[in-house]
Amino acid sequence: AATDGAAAARHREVAAAPVRRVSGDLALAAFLERLGLSAHLSVLEAEEIETPELALITKDDLVELGIPGRDAVTIIAAAAGPEGASPGRTPQEYLCPITMELMSFPVFATDGFTYERAALSSWLQDNDTSPMTGMPLLSKDL
Repeated sequence: AATDGAAAARHREVAAAPVRRVSGDLALAAFLERLGLSAHLSVLEAEEIETPELALITKDDLVELGIPGRDAVTIIAAAAGPEGASPGRTPQEYLCPITMELMSFPVFATDGFTYERAALSSWLQDNDTSPMTGMPLLSKDL
């Protein structure tokens, strides 16, 4: 119940924020279809989240709504657009794909992605797969 209240408060905050078009005038359904994530359409529609708002919410917001972390990262990355940066915005490649936060201690994993050291270490405590691809990692060394 407290989680629902937090999600509702975050949604109101997002809805009040200025919006930026993600990919021209693509509808939410088309956006998710392009990502192969149409299964999450009903969740986003139930929360009245529209395509432009996706650029303003976080991975944690989507996970809180029940969207798996890997899918949430995919949605957030696509919502950032191909430019990955705009005035006042951190370039996408500087953000950890697990936390979607600026990396302080980036490490390169055998899956070819760069992660924040602490986030990847935490992930690897319970997993031996890539957080991005789901494929087995050749090594857990950081």
